[in-house]
Amino acid sequence: MMAVSIFLSEAIIMFMLAYVPGMPIYFEALLDAAGLLIILSPTFYFFHYRPLMTHYQDRTEIVEQLCNSEERLNLALNAVNDGLWDWNVLTGEVYSSDRSSTMLGFQSGEIGDRIEDWGKRLHPDDREQVDRLFKEHLEGDSDFYSAEHRLRHKDGHYIWVMSRGQVVSRSLDNWPRRMLGTYTDITQRKQAEEALRRSEEDIRTLSRKIMHSSEEEKKHLAQDLHDEFGQVLCAFQLGVEMLRDHNYGPPEQYEPQCDRLLSLVERLEIDLRHMCDHLRPVILDDLGLVPALNWHLDQFAAQHPEIDTRFCGVEQKVYLPHEKEIAFYRICQEALNNVGKYAEASRVSVELQLSGEELLLSVCDNGIGFNEEVIRRKPGGWGLGLLGMRERAAAVGGNVFIDSAPGVGTEIKVVLPVKSAEEHLFVEAYV
Repeated sequence: MMAVSIFLSEAIIMFMLAYVPGMPIYFEALLDAAGLLIILSPTFYFFHYRPLMTHYQDRTEIVEQLCNSEERLNLALNAVNDGLWDWNVLTGEVYSSDRSSTMLGFQSGEIGDRIEDWGKRLHPDDREQVDRLFKEHLEGDSDFYSAEHRLRHKDGHYIWVMSRGQVVSRSLDNWPRRMLGTYTDITQRKQAEEALRRSEEDIRTLSRKIMHSSEEEKKHLAQDLHDEFGQVLCAFQLGVEMLRDHNYGPPEQYEPQCDRLLSLVERLEIDLRHMCDHLRPVILDDLGLVPALNWHLDQFAAQHPEIDTRFCGVEQKVYLPHEKEIAFYRICQEALNNVGKYAEASRVSVELQLSGEELLLSVCDNGIGFNEEVIRRKPGGWGLGLLGMRERAAAVGGNVFIDSAPGVGTEIKVVLPVKSAEEHLFVEAYV
């Protein structure tokens, strides 16, 4: 178009100069250039410059819209803490946003731009599922790709991600060419789900074992009452019958029998006291938690003379609501019961103290210890005692922390915030 404009303009100027009288050649050249400029300027403006400026302005608006769209996309992805990925299926190249890399502890572009670089970070146990879901979507069997799987972090551990995407471009024969998607870090959600699942399993296990234990306790109680008290009462009955049959003869005939009956009654009283103390020690109601724990440690030391038993209590008398006192006492009782049965320890110490706004109970032994995860995976899982400790503490607003490892002993710590019981808790110095 420009060449045609110049040719026509030059022809017009030459035709005009042909009718002008002769003049110097340099003046004709000047007139030729001036005329050409005058004629071409409107032509250049209307047919070249103006369309070019219009095109430039349109492109500027499009670029600005694209920048705004990209900014909105980045803000949205940052708001939901997601990473973006763009996979060229034909070449295998992958574009990933900065968040996709930093989610795994890498700098932008540090992982690589090939699909194989990301595939290497996939957890082996999740590979089959991810490959299957990818294949189903690429072949058109599903509208969207969505999978929860683990990716290896830069420091070696795995994080859980929700990966979602869709094929956005296909060839004429329906072969995928481009796929877009996002990564969402769902590690905390997965950890919460796992903790909830374990809690549900523990609660179900605890419920079953409580029912079983209740029946066993009833059975043992019935056997104890039958075996111990039945024999004593039977002997007592025979003694009374013998006294009756002697018809109050001389004292030397019935006094030994009376003494025997009195000793049986005394034995029955002791057995009843021990059984009542086991079910609910009276000292806990009368004197409080610290004396009750001290008394129980003395009983434990008498039953296990091979274990060096020590108790360190607060120098105050601590008053708590009955349910909290019972919870602390039962937890200590169960912990010592485990030490006596399983720990194979030579030393155990129990400490009760007020620390700031917390009441702390610690039972520490130097026994064989255990691995918490190993016990959890065993058939049956936790024993009733450990589960009971956690449930008793949780019921009164406290927490139980178990620190143990094979060969280094076990420490069970119970923490009860004082604020949760400050309306009922006061400390009184011993007189």
